[in-house]
This record gives sequence, C-alpha cells and structure tokens, in this order.
Amino acid sequence: MLEALNDTRPDISDVEVEGHFAERRAIARVKAGAAKS
Repeated sequence: MLEALNDTRPDISDVEVEGHFAERRAIARVKAGAAKS
C-alpha cells in the first residue's frame, strides 16, 4: 500500500486529468440543463 502511495510516477499528467474532468462536468451540465427544460 505504502509503495503505491510513494510511487510519484504519474500515470497521466494533471493537465490531462483536469481536461478530462472539465469535459465530464460540461457534459453533465448539458444533460442536467436538458432534463430541467
């Protein structure tokens, strides 16, 4: 467990992660907006 936590090699960059979640949030907002209206 600690070995995994101490492994600082990133699987994917923070920028890619941020972009991915921003995209997910945008899609969720569109779906939520479409459902309400």
